[in-house]
Amino acid sequence: MMPDDIAYIQASYRDAKDKRRQVGILADMYQAKRQDIEELLGINVTSLKPDRRKADPEKVRAVIELRQQGVRIVDIAKKIGVSCTSVVAWSS
Repeated sequence: MMPDDIAYIQASYRDAKDKRRQVGILADMYQAKRQDIEELLGINVTSLKPDRRKADPEKVRAVIELRQQGVRIVDIAKKIGVSCTSVVAWSS
């Protein structure tokens, strides 16, 4: 790769909102392996996995109790302070 290519790759990665996805895009653009792009950037994308937070057991219990009482999903979400998606996931 030429120095201009490397500079573009570094700038593009630096400015990317989704760094993990950007590595794949750059690999496709330069017909390279993801690993090659990672090495060029001095990173390891596997360390960029999103932080998965565990659900608060108290909130999960509250959601289940409220759903059993017939409270609407949107009302539970507002009351507990979580997303409607979380309410649905926790109550299934």
